[in-house]
Amino acid sequence: MKKGKLFEDKLIIQNKGEALLLKKDEIICLNAEGNYTEIVTTEHKQYYISKKLGYMHDKICNEHFYRINRSQIVNVKHLHEIDFKNRVIKLTWKGKEETYTVSRRRLKELRELLNEDNR
Repeated sequence: MKKGKLFEDKLIIQNKGEALLLKKDEIICLNAEGNYTEIVTTEHKQYYISKKLGYMHDKICNEHFYRINRSQIVNVKHLHEIDFKNRVIKLTWKGKEETYTVSRRRLKELRELLNEDNR
């Protein structure tokens, strides 16, 4: 088995000599917190890691994660609604709901991606 494929569905967080493995499907969003990144899961657990959001974007980026603004990446598997007028998206999971503001540029890009999928 290829080393890179073994944990491809998980995000590995190293902390004090231990490794925490989070299933990517259970990650709701990643938030920039200065030089740290906050990871929020479907269980509303929060993990802080000493990596910037840009690094995490490269690490986690796949077809299910989308950077909606300079400080947030969301898991589109939990995307429920897009309000283009107010520039917000709604994510839902396990009966919970959160709204997030999308930058103008990312909203335009998101609209184009949706139009591509509907062709």
